[in-house]
Amino acid sequence: MQFCQPFGYYKRFASHEVKVGNIYIGANNPIHIQSMTNTPTDNVKATLLQCKELIDAGSELVRITARNSADVGAISLIRNKLTKDGYSNPLVADVHFSPKVALEAAKIVEKVRINPGNYTDISKTSAKKAFTDTDYKNEVEKAHEAILPLINTCKRYGTALRLGVNHGSLAWRIVEKYGNTPRGMVASAMEFLEIFCAENFNQVIISMKASNPFTMVYATRLLTQTMYEHGMTFPIHVGVTEAGFGDEGIFRSAVGTGTLLLDGIGDTIRVSLSGNPVKEIPVAKNLITECQKFIQRERENEQMEWPYDPFSSQNFHILYPSWPAQTPIPATLSESPNADILIKDNEIILGNKKVSITEHLVKVEITNTSNSHNLRRKITSQGKDKGLCVIAHDTNKNSLRSAIISGYLLCDRLICGCLTEPAETETMNEIFRSSGLRNDNATYISCPTCGRTTYELEELAMQVKEKTKHLKHIKIAIMGCIVNGPGEMDDADYGILGEGGDLVSIYRRNEAVRKKVESHSAAELLLEIILQDRKINT
Repeated sequence: MQFCQPFGYYKRFASHEVKVGNIYIGANNPIHIQSMTNTPTDNVKATLLQCKELIDAGSELVRITARNSADVGAISLIRNKLTKDGYSNPLVADVHFSPKVALEAAKIVEKVRINPGNYTDISKTSAKKAFTDTDYKNEVEKAHEAILPLINTCKRYGTALRLGVNHGSLAWRIVEKYGNTPRGMVASAMEFLEIFCAENFNQVIISMKASNPFTMVYATRLLTQTMYEHGMTFPIHVGVTEAGFGDEGIFRSAVGTGTLLLDGIGDTIRVSLSGNPVKEIPVAKNLITECQKFIQRERENEQMEWPYDPFSSQNFHILYPSWPAQTPIPATLSESPNADILIKDNEIILGNKKVSITEHLVKVEITNTSNSHNLRRKITSQGKDKGLCVIAHDTNKNSLRSAIISGYLLCDRLICGCLTEPAETETMNEIFRSSGLRNDNATYISCPTCGRTTYELEELAMQVKEKTKHLKHIKIAIMGCIVNGPGEMDDADYGILGEGGDLVSIYRRNEAVRKKVESHSAAELLLEIILQDRKINT
């Protein structure tokens, strides 16, 4: 498989430099950290205070919701007050739905974040339409015409753009042709990147966002390769959207973002955690630091062909002929009774039979001297001759480091499990669940919230987890608003979506089964619906 990023060693993707206010993103500049306020934008006092808190914590850019012209006016006041108080960090206006608001915001902030859906039809009413090649071309031309005023405004005011493509919110002509897939996400992005190139506008940063970390990784890798083939070098923003809360959200971000940083992809990042966004900053700092430790140990090696598809989860490079039926991949192996596979007296107990560790196991360890690409090379060279390929848990019990390197190897399906100390088994299982490859317990995704969220999402998310944590094989999404919520929770079994005020709707798959209920009663109602569904299906 062709991939512009080397298989055998670290090499940063050669992006060009984009000026965002007083900082530069891309090229050889450091990886910049950013976050987003979750206060109502028109509450200038609260949003100003949170901007300062984020900047003081280390957020180099701050994104603010811009729902309408009033929000743009509020952001202008915030910009002026920040400057007066000695804060020069760039502000980013987050715009959805309204090209008019994007135009207004581009005159007062250093960067505007838009979605292709701002300029194309993502309405489900067009889902049944069959697009001919001519129809498809006409839609792209309409998008070009629609976004041209924003490009011209950005040129005039020196404003950068971020084009944010979200899994689950693609134009239906894209879905019809490519499906709701990483390839569809890349097709959506490339339409607009080609427009920017045609207009000689390169002050653009691109992101491919999904709540599943591997969907995000495959889409971003494929985008990087596609840009490379087209001679494009746009900087890339990396992050797992709606990562969730607590350790699960941290692990999910580490698995996705860490994988790309180790691939040399990513010029700016955000760790999207539900709750106070200030808590995101130390996680992002630690994530970059841990990845750089792996990178600093790299030595350039001879370029190797990728022995498997880096853009897909469909192929397993390593085959597991000894793997017992009904055992999850990935699995935990230890002396703990909670482990999937028991290790005892230098033997692996596989159901009723025992096999020698030395004969059937390739073990790669995470240590202070680990080199991520060496691990990858070792597994692909030695793993073919063994029945099991397992990564050892971090000997220093650094769970973030474990999530980064195990995610990196799980993404390419190079390992089938993790060897842990008994006390660390559950931590590693949490990392595996965050990767999306295990669903033995309840899995949760929740958005980080922004100025569009009008109910106490973090509080409700904790209530939902408390009510449903005993359930097995279920994925639940808690979303703040209509912008990305419906698309990002499309693969969840159940979801909760903010409807304005303190009201939410409860979804089964993509069907609203209880509309506009008060948020304080939503967790209990959700549990009742789940239990009733399971009763009917048993």
